[in-house]
Amino acid sequence: PRGAQIALEAGVDEWAHTPCEELPEAQLRRAVAQGVKMVSTIDTLAQCAGVAKNASRFAALGGEFLYGAEIAHPDIPWGIDAQELLYLRHLAGMDALEVLRTATSKAGLHVNQALLGSLMPGAPADLIAVRGDPTENLKLLEYPDLVISGGKLVVDRFSDTH
Repeated sequence: PRGAQIALEAGVDEWAHTPCEELPEAQLRRAVAQGVKMVSTIDTLAQCAGVAKNASRFAALGGEFLYGAEIAHPDIPWGIDAQELLYLRHLAGMDALEVLRTATSKAGLHVNQALLGSLMPGAPADLIAVRGDPTENLKLLEYPDLVISGGKLVVDRFSDTH
């Protein structure tokens, strides 16, 4: 809470993590009023007792999330952390499409790269594809069947199908 207060007083516009310790309601309200965005990193629940409650309360107050994952940790899958997406869906009350936008085009807009995370002419050529509907099962995104990065084919499990 002390670090959050210092950040708010300094006028930050983004918290790089969902705070670990439970924050007072007044701090969360102030963060929302100041337009602070929260990079989710919710998938630290085992180590952080206040994360779930902070995420839920921040969302209920109208706070805005950006996707973030602790992929440097050995117990988090490299790439898209679908568990993080599931937490955004359930703790922050987002529907599946809103969660996907948070991890793609919304992130691009936040870093002033409007085409990043979108499927539009001129957009960076990174793309994944999965078998099935990720809006029905976000876990599909952890192990995509097709990965194209920088215009180059990286993974193609569709060609291996008989």
